Amino acid sequence: MAKYGLPQVTPLSERSIATKLGYPVQWLTKLRKEGIINPIKPGGFWLYSEEQVKQIPSLIAEARKCERCGKPHPLGSVPWNKRPDNTQREIIFTCKYCGAQKPIEEMEVARRFSPPLVVCRDCWKLLE
Repeated sequence: MAKYGLPQVTPLSERSIATKLGYPVQWLTKLRKEGIINPIKPGGFWLYSEEQVKQIPSLIAEARKCERCGKPHPLGSVPWNKRPDNTQREIIFTCKYCGAQKPIEEMEVARRFSPPLVVCRDCWKLLE
């Protein structure tokens, strides 16, 4: 019967884990969005297993390490655009005006429209 039953592991919610570990919920969200940790979402809430909860402090500590000296960065200055293998991840966006995909550094907001449009720098010069 145990072969066909539900797993005996009690999943924990993101908010309760953040409270238990003393980290901001946003840090767990960033770990999840980066694909470093993969919780389940059965009913609208992200649920983590006990094994994943045990890994979270070491993952956050690893993300906070400085590349050059190996010491942790101060809290709040974690470089989240890095992958676990220390390669830089290029963040891209899609221009809502021309449809081109460009690096985030070229993103501008055209406030002339309601709601404002997120456009590339080239289109922003044309619209403003």
